[in-house]
Amino acid sequence: MEVCVGRRETTVVGIGGGTASGKTSLVKRLVDELAKGNNDLQILVISMDNYYRDLKQGETPLNYNFDEPEALCINELADTIMAFCREEKVYIPNYDFKKHCRTPGNQFFKNCAKSIIIVEGIHALHKDIYDLYDFTIYVDCPSETRYARRLHRDITERGRTEQLVKHQWDTFAQPTFSKYENLYISKSTIIISSSSSFSPQVLSKILSLL
Repeated sequence: MEVCVGRRETTVVGIGGGTASGKTSLVKRLVDELAKGNNDLQILVISMDNYYRDLKQGETPLNYNFDEPEALCINELADTIMAFCREEKVYIPNYDFKKHCRTPGNQFFKNCAKSIIIVEGIHALHKDIYDLYDFTIYVDCPSETRYARRLHRDITERGRTEQLVKHQWDTFAQPTFSKYENLYISKSTIIISSSSSFSPQVLSKILSLL
């Protein structure tokens, strides 16, 4: 059994941005860089997608706004982050986008002296969770690029039709994003463009804060 001695530090990072802006791709690049030669570093990545609420009776993807904060259990996510920082075992749920409900998740516990929690999602910079972060990142991306990415993702990974994806985009996703975009940008420590392909310079700037 590994025993960590001394100060046990946890850094919490929030990564926000519009739907399909490139947040997940950035997280993967960061994790790859952080893992190089850091055997004593524990990295916990939490996607806000895991914290969607189950659809209730009468709710369907056609009439449900997945892009509003109310679709997510943000307070539950906040409790998860704080529990992990207290070195308590935490439970990360899974969400099935085809069945629109949660499925059995995974448990994690802090077991290294230095840990990093990366939280990513369209509402990762929401006021109910913002104060838990040591710093924040906003991934900026043109709406036409995000729509093309979301269309491909939702059809290939989430079993949705092109018609449904377009309806959700026009009715919910883009109007909702417009409500929060400027607020989240203004609260970000770093703003980066996904068109930069997350260059070494961008990654170095982020890693210098960790």
